[in-house]
Amino acid sequence: MFVAAIAFTLLFTGVVFDFWLQMTASVLILCALSYAFDPAGCREMLKSSSLPWPGVVLVGCLSAAALYGVFYAGHCVSSSFAFSRSETGAIYALKEGTNLWLVAFLMAFVIGPGEEIFWSGYVQRTLGKRSASRGLVLSVAAYGLVHLGSGSVTLIGAALVCGLFWGCLYQRFKSIWLNVLSHVLWDIAVFLVWPFAVS
Repeated sequence: MFVAAIAFTLLFTGVVFDFWLQMTASVLILCALSYAFDPAGCREMLKSSSLPWPGVVLVGCLSAAALYGVFYAGHCVSSSFAFSRSETGAIYALKEGTNLWLVAFLMAFVIGPGEEIFWSGYVQRTLGKRSASRGLVLSVAAYGLVHLGSGSVTLIGAALVCGLFWGCLYQRFKSIWLNVLSHVLWDIAVFLVWPFAVS
C-alpha cells in the first residue's frame, strides 16, 4: 500500500507526462507487486467466484447501473456547492486533449481491471484473512487515503464511496471478474458516455 500511496500521490502532484499513461503504469506496477507478494493467492482469486458467468454479467451490469444512480443523486445534491462544481470540472478536464478511444481502452483493459485486482483482490483479501469486515474497512480507508494527494474533496469522497461499494460487492460474491465488469462499466459510463453536466 506504501507503493500505491506514492504512485497515486505522484499521479496527482508529481510531474505527469500524461495522466492516463502514468495511471496505467501505476496500476500495472501495483498488479505486478500483488502477484510478486502472493502468486498463489492471485491465481486463486482470478479463478474463484460464487456466481456462474451469466450471474457475473448480470450482477456486474446491475451494480454498475446502481452505482451510477448513487453518483447521479450525489451530483444533484453537491452541484449546488461551487467547490464541488469546480472539482468535478477539474476531474473531467483530465480527458481534454486526449484520444477518448484510448482512454476507454485503458479503462476497460488496464485501469479498471488492475484497480480491482489490487484493491479488492489483493489488499482487501490480504487484510481480511482473519476478519472480512476488517479487511473491507481497511482497504476502503486506504483507497480513500491514496487520493489525498489530489486535494479534491469530491474525488476523495468518490473514492470512498466506490471503494466501499466494490469492496462490499467483492466480500459478498468473491468474484474479481464481477468487480472488474462493474468497475469498467461504471468508469466508462460516468466519465465518457454519460458524464454529469458541470455548469
